[in-house]
Amino acid sequence: MQLLINPKFNHLRSYLLHLEEHFEDEGQPLYRGVSRNEMRTLTVDGLTLWVKRYGKPKMKHRLRPWRRSQAEKAYIGPLRLRERGFESPEPVAHISIRTGLFSHRHYFVSLKMPLRFTMEDFVDVYEEDRAAGIVAFARFVARLHNKGVMHTNFASKNVLFDLVDGHWQFALAEANRVKTKRHIGKKEGCRNFARLTGTTDFFEQVATAYAEARGLDPDECRQLIVSAHDEWEATRKF
Repeated sequence: MQLLINPKFNHLRSYLLHLEEHFEDEGQPLYRGVSRNEMRTLTVDGLTLWVKRYGKPKMKHRLRPWRRSQAEKAYIGPLRLRERGFESPEPVAHISIRTGLFSHRHYFVSLKMPLRFTMEDFVDVYEEDRAAGIVAFARFVARLHNKGVMHTNFASKNVLFDLVDGHWQFALAEANRVKTKRHIGKKEGCRNFARLTGTTDFFEQVATAYAEARGLDPDECRQLIVSAHDEWEATRKF
């Protein structure tokens, strides 16, 4: 077993050394993904943990043991985000358990965030404040891009949000898919919205606010965002 632990949570070391047993015996299921990834919650020492067990990687990845696993990237990604002033579930540990000559079982452990929704829920909550929420979301993404942060799987399920004391708060999940770049241009930034769920009106409002926040042309942004989303939706039908 290999254990990479956030020093802040060293007091959980003995518990984490037996994480596999706790996951099976006590974990409360959250979801089971199509790639056999599975996520459960565990409670220990007054903390609620999100624990993700990753499915078996493809053989080509198993034969490259020097490459970081998705679980290890999931541990490192939030640390990089938080260093840049963006929220993401606080990493607790990455655990790797050898199951064969070229295979491991990987776990990523983080603290549960208090934000209650993902952007998949956006159309169903805060109807009266929706316009303000769209503007706040677009400014959040503009700030990410201005700081060179790009989420390569920027889907609605990977964006957490809530309205707390009148302030919109956003956070990124699946931070193993986050990359940092020196510069994110107009086309690349606008096309980053493609995988989000929403109506044409939603994307047009996002484009207007995003363009304003980054000093871009609103009409160009609307065209780029809407066309990128339409292209993405077309690929999902096949």
